[in-house]
Amino acid sequence: MKDLAIFCLTTIGLCQIIMYGKIFDAIRPKWQMLKCALCTGFWIGATVFAMMSYAGFKLCDDFIVGLFLFGWLSSAINYAYDAVIGDFGLKIDKGNQKR
Repeated sequence: MKDLAIFCLTTIGLCQIIMYGKIFDAIRPKWQMLKCALCTGFWIGATVFAMMSYAGFKLCDDFIVGLFLFGWLSSAINYAYDAVIGDFGLKIDKGNQKR
């Protein structure tokens, strides 16, 4: 369970840095994938899973299956996180207030 928490927090942090970090401003316009939480989250999840497996963390018995499962998990987590918290903090939708 601790390994899963480490995985989730790592992918959220990396996804936020890549999608919103100033250091990636120069390459982000060239790579549309880096603007999408689903796309970026999937590839970060697969990469982090591979790195954690190499480091000795036991997240899944089958490596190939784990790449996809944890890529999808990371994609979903990062999409949900990005829907709630973005570059400027909490995203609060006040609705359509027509008067």
